[in-house]
Amino acid sequence: MTKAQADEISKAYPRINAEVANLMQAGATPDDHRVQQLIAGHYSIVCNFWTPNAEQYSGLGQMYVDDPRFRADYDVHDKHLVEFFRDAIDHYAVNNLT
Repeated sequence: MTKAQADEISKAYPRINAEVANLMQAGATPDDHRVQQLIAGHYSIVCNFWTPNAEQYSGLGQMYVDDPRFRADYDVHDKHLVEFFRDAIDHYAVNNLT
């Protein structure tokens, strides 16, 4: 991976988090197609490092909830975002990775 690619990835995570937070705050649900498009982008980024199956990707979402270091990244946008994001990941995993 080039430095430019790594920089793009490091910018993409907070952008996706912010966009998902905006949709959540506007009343979208985790299965909303706009949320799912963003989660597909998140999955695509994750696949730069490892290609998780459905169970593993759902586990990643749960880790975001359980680990205070990851939770803090989501809490910046909204204190409910991490659970919403996990639920959106679960929906994506069930519908796209199984």
